[in-house]
Amino acid sequence: MARSDKKNTTCASCGYKFTRPAKLRQHYQSNKNQCNKPPEDNTPTPIPRPQSPPPAPVVHARGKNRRKEKPEPIQTPILQDKNQENDPEAGPGPSTQEYRERRHSKDTQDEEAFEEIIPQVGEPSEVERQYDQEQSRITLDRAQDHTGIDKIRKNVNDYEVLKELDMIEEAETEELMGYWAGMKKIANIEDHAPEGDIRFEEGPVGRDLERPHQNRSLMSKWEAIVPRLSNPAYAFNGMVEGAKKYKEIPYMPKLIASARQEMIRVFQTEFRRKEQIKSTIVAKCIYYKKEKKDRSDNSAPDIIKIAEKWHRGKMQALLSENYIDEHLTSSGGEIDKKIEEYLENGSNWILVRIDIVYIEAYTLRRTTGGSYEPTPKKLANKKSTINPDNKGLVDPETNALSEKCLQGALGCYFAYQDGHTDNLERIFQATKYKPYLDVVKLDGIPMPTPICTSIFNKIEEMNPDISINVWGWNEETATPKAEIASKNWDRPYIIDLLALTNIVKSEDTDKYGQKNHFLWIKNIDRLLYGDTAHKEKKHLCRRCTITFPSKKSLDHHREHCFSSRTMAG
Repeated sequence: MARSDKKNTTCASCGYKFTRPAKLRQHYQSNKNQCNKPPEDNTPTPIPRPQSPPPAPVVHARGKNRRKEKPEPIQTPILQDKNQENDPEAGPGPSTQEYRERRHSKDTQDEEAFEEIIPQVGEPSEVERQYDQEQSRITLDRAQDHTGIDKIRKNVNDYEVLKELDMIEEAETEELMGYWAGMKKIANIEDHAPEGDIRFEEGPVGRDLERPHQNRSLMSKWEAIVPRLSNPAYAFNGMVEGAKKYKEIPYMPKLIASARQEMIRVFQTEFRRKEQIKSTIVAKCIYYKKEKKDRSDNSAPDIIKIAEKWHRGKMQALLSENYIDEHLTSSGGEIDKKIEEYLENGSNWILVRIDIVYIEAYTLRRTTGGSYEPTPKKLANKKSTINPDNKGLVDPETNALSEKCLQGALGCYFAYQDGHTDNLERIFQATKYKPYLDVVKLDGIPMPTPICTSIFNKIEEMNPDISINVWGWNEETATPKAEIASKNWDRPYIIDLLALTNIVKSEDTDKYGQKNHFLWIKNIDRLLYGDTAHKEKKHLCRRCTITFPSKKSLDHHREHCFSSRTMAG
């Protein structure tokens, strides 16, 4: 580049003209004068250049010497004429126009090639659109919302409008009127339902043909109408056709979950009234189906059949509030299964909605020990029990008939351990046997005594050397049944009791209840296996009633048997 001061020989400060530029430069550099070289802008003026696209990657041909290959050179764009650049009306020059056309053609080719590989974000591909449509269809099918009942409601409204305008072309027969009357009833099925949260109210017991209990004087009945579909918590409770679609959404478990707090409130109220209860949960469901009155005539109008079905959960005993959650969960599963079975085997029924939920609660009357009961004939033939005779005896502490048969049965065991075998059933009368009535501490144990695990656990806590097992008896089949199996099987004194159950009427309250009379089982092997031909010694697990050939094998089994029960409980 040529120097800017090559032809300049005049000083800019003093105006002296030198013969050569070199002299002028020496003049500026000298310290003898005050002249300074004027500042110069040596920065070249930038020339606007169009951005060129990046060069294409070099592709080497297979089999050639790659080091000798040269990439195809990219032609440098021809700059626009400066005069044309400053003149907006002149338009682009020939070289600029050629460059623009070549650049536009290349950009268009790149965009088309890119679109073949990656579809544009704003417009999904055909595969994506089909996938989205399929997912939307699955979501709608599974949503089971109120689109079904909305469609029926719309059809009914349209029919009524056309009827008012006298635009119904077909003859309005009795069958047709019945059809639309049924459809209108379905369309208005949730008119009585609230829009807010579910609320249980106590109502009259009434009469329910499907309720198995004829004596309902001890019963309380609560009912709640399931809210409308407009409530998000109950939007699942829509129309569904067939068991297959019903399985996709667990209706009753979801309903129980939404109403759980309100149902717990009801049970807490019942516990305050009755202390211990037995309860069942019932769901009233509404179904409908279409069928032909004359199945041979396909042109005949459909007949609408509407059915109301009460699905009942299992009756369960609730001893405390700790049992509520388990009762709600199990009842929801049981009712859900019954609805599914009804849809599967109910001849094309369609579930319109779960309409009302009922809670039934009864006073739980636990079994109590009491007056003397004679030994049943089949049990007496076993010759394996001792029945303490307290018939007609008056308890001096209460001045009432003695109900201390439990005390007598335990006393018989210890009298037998001391070698007394004669007339043990007279333990309340014989003087020599009376001391054995006080061997077992029974302080605070109610008399009559309920068959309750916690009570017998308390007896074992007060008497750390005994273990008590309680059995029931079925006279019809002549077989015993384990009622309470003690976990303290390794204690020195293992006592087996048998309870004879009877239904009696209370003289005070005029109510019926169960009473038990306790016997001592002298020979458990004879009671269980007296009819078998194998008379060898058997070692019995009193929890699962399995016998073992040796005490060692029984002890090994007990460790697993009782530990599994502890974990399950």
